[in-house]
Amino acid sequence: MIPVTDRPVLASGFIAIARVFQAWRIWLCLTLLFAGLGAAFVLPVYGDLRDALDRLPGARGEFGAMMLDEVERLRDGVRPSIDSWGLIALGLWIFFAGGAATIGGVVDRRERVRPRAIRVSDFFAQSGRYVFASLRTWLVFVVLVLAWRWIWGDIAVPILEKRFVHGGDETALFRYDVLREAIFAIGVWKLWMLRRLALTHLVAFERRSAIRAWFSAIGFLFFHPIRCLLGFGIVTLVGVLGLAACSFVLKFAGDRLWAGAIAGLLAVATYQLALLAAYAVARLLIDTRRDLEVVHLKDPLMLESAA
Repeated sequence: MIPVTDRPVLASGFIAIARVFQAWRIWLCLTLLFAGLGAAFVLPVYGDLRDALDRLPGARGEFGAMMLDEVERLRDGVRPSIDSWGLIALGLWIFFAGGAATIGGVVDRRERVRPRAIRVSDFFAQSGRYVFASLRTWLVFVVLVLAWRWIWGDIAVPILEKRFVHGGDETALFRYDVLREAIFAIGVWKLWMLRRLALTHLVAFERRSAIRAWFSAIGFLFFHPIRCLLGFGIVTLVGVLGLAACSFVLKFAGDRLWAGAIAGLLAVATYQLALLAAYAVARLLIDTRRDLEVVHLKDPLMLESAA
């Protein structure tokens, strides 16, 4: 039996991003696909939305979001078009998730050979092969998010409010609100991370049960919390900083259409990079627990070291 890889798993976030850069054709295809569909669905109503907001006093400032309901009432096509784009993007990523889980495969670092990137055709083939596995793990994810929202919002928050919130102290109330939202977001982020580990477990081990895959993902997170938090945390941080930079550029683009288009395209590319890298992190982490011989026998499309 071939020994397991000695990949530095604590740097799995950076390694995963490097894997995505190596598979740049896949990244480029997804970026152009989502940018094109987003432009087709969102830009027409975005023009109407911007024109309507510009006619309202103060709409360009902090009150712009408050005016959105009124704009939706006046222009029926705004919200349905945006919601339709969100559903299409969600469906596409449920499809692509199985292929994304094949980007960060095992490479024996001691051989010091640059791995071969998966081809675009193989990526789409693997996406179709594991689409139902991706759908099953996503449905479990939705159920768990709803359960977490109920547990935190309807059970934990009322108890905490009775114990820690004191009327009249606005600073304490503000800190409590921030802490409450942060804890809820951290819980959703952990479920987001577990969903990628669960799907990768199905793909890597050729399993069918989404429930068992989720239990395996939970067990992996329990026994390897540092590896998981560092790997996914690095990818999440890169994605958030990249989107923040794109938002900063878009804010100062003004009426220059070309600058806004470039910033929007970079935002889409950053988002796709983060999503692909998250699945690559999950594959890197899962493969550290497997023997290279098993990987090569079961998954011939994975990144392999040259002979």
